[in-house]
Amino acid sequence: MYAQIEKPKESKNSSVANSVSLKRGNVQQKFCFVDSRHETIAQRKLQRTMNANSLVKQKICTKCSEEKDSEDTSIQRKVSSVQSVLQRDPCSQTGHDTSPEHVAIENEFADRTGAKKEYEIPQGSVLKHVNGINKTGYADLADEAGKKIYDIKRSTEGYPEEQLARYIIGANAHCSGGWEKGTAYGEPRVIPFTAQQNIRAYQDGDGVISYRKEAKGVQSISSFLANQEGPEDSDSSDDWAMDWKAHEQMNALMEDAGMFNEDGSWK
Repeated sequence: MYAQIEKPKESKNSSVANSVSLKRGNVQQKFCFVDSRHETIAQRKLQRTMNANSLVKQKICTKCSEEKDSEDTSIQRKVSSVQSVLQRDPCSQTGHDTSPEHVAIENEFADRTGAKKEYEIPQGSVLKHVNGINKTGYADLADEAGKKIYDIKRSTEGYPEEQLARYIIGANAHCSGGWEKGTAYGEPRVIPFTAQQNIRAYQDGDGVISYRKEAKGVQSISSFLANQEGPEDSDSSDDWAMDWKAHEQMNALMEDAGMFNEDGSWK
């Protein structure tokens, strides 16, 4: 009643191909051709070399540009500095560098009199250029109204005759005439300097202000002694008639002035 139908045999090759096809379908694969000819390889190497050289050149140019900008800025600063010097009146106050002691004395005198500090004087220095022309000098103090010049020195230094004379010559030649050595410093001045020291400044000859530093207690001792009564009515051989309390005050002032050693003996 039913006829037997024979199933066609499945090809093993077809089955393997389908299996491989399915496996390949799950993985995305890319294929490309590489030109491995000698000419092409050489061309690629040349291109890489050219690219590298281009990058190096770019970095060099960037650095050169930065250095040029820096150099231009430096030149501009120098030009501005020269222009400011040319525009400034040479016979005037400057910010010329000097010692802290000089600054303290200059400030005190300038506040009192209006004198100029570190006054620039063309050819006012005893030092000379290689061509023999005197360099610019800077007088410590110059009273333009009175035409007076002052030089500041330590009390242990000699009289600066040569330098003062050079200031006067330069000022009379380039800063109008009539300049001479100053003689109007006034009474000796005690100028605060540090927490422990004062500066005592005084006129020390024409055109010269000398100074020395002293412990602050020294001035206190001088003031203390000046306020004591003398031994006019005393038979004592002491120079000053002081009671015990005053004596103790005197010792305290001397100790503050650093006049005793640690064992209490005199230095």
